[in-house]
Amino acid sequence: MSLHNVSLIADVGGTNARFALVEVGSLNPTQVVNLAVEDFPNIDDAIEAYLNQIGSDVPERVCIAIACPTHLDMISMTNSGWKFSKSELQAKFGFKTLSVINDYAAMAYAASVLQSRAAFRWVRVRRLKVSYRCFRRGNWAWRFWAGALQTVLLFHW
Repeated sequence: MSLHNVSLIADVGGTNARFALVEVGSLNPTQVVNLAVEDFPNIDDAIEAYLNQIGSDVPERVCIAIACPTHLDMISMTNSGWKFSKSELQAKFGFKTLSVINDYAAMAYAASVLQSRAAFRWVRVRRLKVSYRCFRRGNWAWRFWAGALQTVLLFHW
């Protein structure tokens, strides 16, 4: 897998930071690793730990879905102590493209790539918080996130 055709995707919450690689155009992430947020003082160290664990160089494209507002350069997580500047993170790792989006926005982006059965399960759930948990159960949840984050990467650059 060439790093020119691979994106690093992440789903970062207050408890867990989930990382994976996904080939451009694919919905099947590889090298999926779940890291505990509390084990790292910042997202930089978590990304480095992930890349070291899988033995990978730094991919050119990165999309991070994160549980907090993402419209400013400075990201300050509401449910953990992590704070970072998007521009500084991009410069530190040398990412060609970096997108940091709200995790609920990632779900909205993924709606276009969901299979009808998955979409039906989502619509039937009444509360968004509950549907969010449903999406994250099982292996198909990663295909969902891969679709969401690939959609961002493909249509915003």
